[in-house]
Amino acid sequence: MNKIVLALIFISQIEAIEIVNSYLKQGEVRQSLNRLYFLAKDSRNFTCSERRLNCIKPNKIIKKIIQIRKISIYKKEKNIIDKFFTQSEIQKNIFITSYLHFLDNNYSESEYQLNKILITYPSNIYALKQKLVILNIIEDYNNTKYIYQKLVEIEPKNPSSYFQLIALYLYQKNLDFAESMFNITKNRFPNNHQLKLYRNKIDESYSTWTKISKFIF
Repeated sequence: MNKIVLALIFISQIEAIEIVNSYLKQGEVRQSLNRLYFLAKDSRNFTCSERRLNCIKPNKIIKKIIQIRKISIYKKEKNIIDKFFTQSEIQKNIFITSYLHFLDNNYSESEYQLNKILITYPSNIYALKQKLVILNIIEDYNNTKYIYQKLVEIEPKNPSSYFQLIALYLYQKNLDFAESMFNITKNRFPNNHQLKLYRNKIDESYSTWTKISKFIF
């Protein structure tokens, strides 16, 4: 019995959207909605981390529901779709509700729910990156630094967060931190084509600061 349950959970992670698409190709709207319901109501399906990357993202579920709504021709099906996210089991899933708040531009509530996710799953890659999106929208750059640092720990082979940290330090005029992060990035990704770009940015910042310092002092 345990083996069957584990197999079903594994399939739901890897082949979830493909199964939904196969139902849609056959015109089985109810079956596709049923599959999406069982995926959306279980928060375990959304727990992305450095050890578990084969998770589902809330926007995938929401986009698929919107797609189904557009192709549905029966009023009864449309009514079911319109009430999809109001179902109590799905509303308990803060991965889904946080993204719905984000779509409504309710960034404070969305961030609040993402923080709740991160208390339980501090290395959840989706929640960290989604919080970054919100912090950048509201221009809270002080807190973005800590998330980029966390992402560097979680995804050490992904250069994106390294360069984002350098850019953030430059924006904050923290040239020493930018230089230090650049050296770390260069050692880890010596052949990355963005190194030259960020080297130039740092050198330009040093040059600008030197000119300002001479003028002030």
